[in-house]
Amino acid sequence: MSSFRVLERCFFSEKYSDVKFLVENQEILAHRIVIAVRCSYFEKMFSSGMKEAQSPCLKIEDFKLSTFKVFLSFLYTNEIKFKEVEISELHQLADKYRQKQLIRMCEDFYLKRLNIRNLDKIAALAEKFDSSFLRAEISDYLKLYLQEIKDDEDMLNLKETYKYLLEENNE
Repeated sequence: MSSFRVLERCFFSEKYSDVKFLVENQEILAHRIVIAVRCSYFEKMFSSGMKEAQSPCLKIEDFKLSTFKVFLSFLYTNEIKFKEVEISELHQLADKYRQKQLIRMCEDFYLKRLNIRNLDKIAALAEKFDSSFLRAEISDYLKLYLQEIKDDEDMLNLKETYKYLLEENNE
């Protein structure tokens, strides 16, 4: 049995839990050791002298309960249940708590669905999260797409709109 399968069993158990998260007035029990090992933000918090580190209950006020549960589940299982959460909110949570593996998984999720219709939204997310990885991938996508359709007026407008991305990644 993999170590993540063992941790998954712990996630659904109150046994040995030693920290509570309060999200949308609901308590979620967790295990400091798992949270700290999987997320450097919490490792630093728990090992610091901050009052939050000593508190048995940590309030999470800026994320939905469903999103935070998916985040905690990821920490225990190394898997994301994409259908249960808004990915951009999960990405924001991962960014706040500096969970790099989850950030990359969210970025990969966007890129697998990248097309000309959602390019604006994904480019905006690249800027919001200051993601050089997403910007480079969007730039590569644009270069391929623009090579296929060169003279179309819409494509010329598209090229102008994303000029900064195309130039940024040509350096």
